[in-house]
Amino acid sequence: MAEIKVLDKYTAELIAAGEVIERPASVIKELVENSIDAGSTVITVEIKNGGISYMRVTDNGCGIEREYTATAFIRHATSKISVPDDLNSIATLGFRGEALASISAVSHVEMLTKTESEKLGTRIVAEGGDILSVEDSGCPKGTTIIVRDIFYNVPARMKFLKKDVTEANTISGIIDKIALSHPEISFRLIRDGKETLHTPGDNKLKSAVYAVFDKDFTNSLIPVNYSLNNMSVQGFITKPTSSRASRSMQNFFINGRYIRSKTAMAALEEAFKGTLMVGKFPGAVLHIKMHFALLDVNVHPAKLEVRFVNERPVFDLIYAAVKSALAEGDTPKTFNVNKYAVSPFSDGEKPMQQKLQAEKLKPTEFKPSITSENKKDNTDITKKAYRNSLISSVRNSFFSDTGEESPFTKSIAPSGIENILSKTPEPEEAKKEITKRELDYFIDISDSPSAKIENKALNLKEENPIDIKPEVITESPEIITEEIQE
Repeated sequence: MAEIKVLDKYTAELIAAGEVIERPASVIKELVENSIDAGSTVITVEIKNGGISYMRVTDNGCGIEREYTATAFIRHATSKISVPDDLNSIATLGFRGEALASISAVSHVEMLTKTESEKLGTRIVAEGGDILSVEDSGCPKGTTIIVRDIFYNVPARMKFLKKDVTEANTISGIIDKIALSHPEISFRLIRDGKETLHTPGDNKLKSAVYAVFDKDFTNSLIPVNYSLNNMSVQGFITKPTSSRASRSMQNFFINGRYIRSKTAMAALEEAFKGTLMVGKFPGAVLHIKMHFALLDVNVHPAKLEVRFVNERPVFDLIYAAVKSALAEGDTPKTFNVNKYAVSPFSDGEKPMQQKLQAEKLKPTEFKPSITSENKKDNTDITKKAYRNSLISSVRNSFFSDTGEESPFTKSIAPSGIENILSKTPEPEEAKKEITKRELDYFIDISDSPSAKIENKALNLKEENPIDIKPEVITESPEIITEEIQE
């Protein structure tokens, strides 16, 4: 029969540390959460070599008094809870009292801390789970913890670490989530001497989203603000047109704690059902607030998962909130567009491009009924339409920007205009002649830089002895012409 032995303190510390500290990102998460619980408003995180060789977390929180600094490194020593009933309504991010003990068991730790009432701060050095020194030190109010050479005494754990860039990216992801969970705190991340994140800490969630993600993601958000059954949800969701190829942009927070919740994820995607393409997922940054007694956060070593007393109200809350936000914030936009692409202009109006006129862009589908009573009126309208189109073209090309006549109008201006007007062909002839000759020429001159159509239109009255005021086209010339032919 195997003999049962009590493990020594060192071995027990290494085993316990393995449950809490998996990689450098675990260290950063625990230390930053302690800084938040200390009431900090500014938190700075610095890492080198992916956090494997160096990590530093500095805050301006309440600090730790000298008499309690050594106690903080003892396992299960905490200021967050005191009696068993406190576990039923945990309001802080940390509560187990294992962070500093586990970190010091697998690395070299140095802590500088000072409270507002103390004149001098305290410097404490720990290594391998043992405290090496405690001494006075000059430092500002708050706490700074430096961690070096993680897993230096656990080679088996060291060999499972990823590349430096991978570990650094993991830390960056943790800081991003925490920054989104507390927009009232200014977070700063420094990677190998370079600042990669700096949130303003202005208590505006959208400012934190802008700092963590980018401008395009921020501009695609729809605000969410909803309450149901003494619970509330606030934040943002992406528009259906800005969906993602994965769920990586889905961020859920409960009472300021980042969590992974299948219930929240299912409610979000169910609310988007029917608005997304297959294989696309919505993005979200949602803050859920509920009574602390309605959930249990003590179910995961890293506190990333929670257990709800009743999941159905949570599902209904998120589903209704997202559905309501989509109905209000994702309404289609309508624009008023001119019905016709070709139209003459009056004095003071900016003329339309002659290229659009020559291309004969078709208007919105409109087909007037042609009867024997109104066929004659429509024929007159058609003649006026082609006449006005020709007049506008001649007027626009009559003078160049130097005040000289254009090559085309030298042979017809000014008396030539009278000839054109007096010999305006019938609609079918006009379509053939103008399209092949005059209007093709107008395309070339209207595209040139020297064609200043706007200025010539304003000065035309003084320079051209013929005062012609074209009438407004009330119907599409091409459509009416086709009907007349029939």
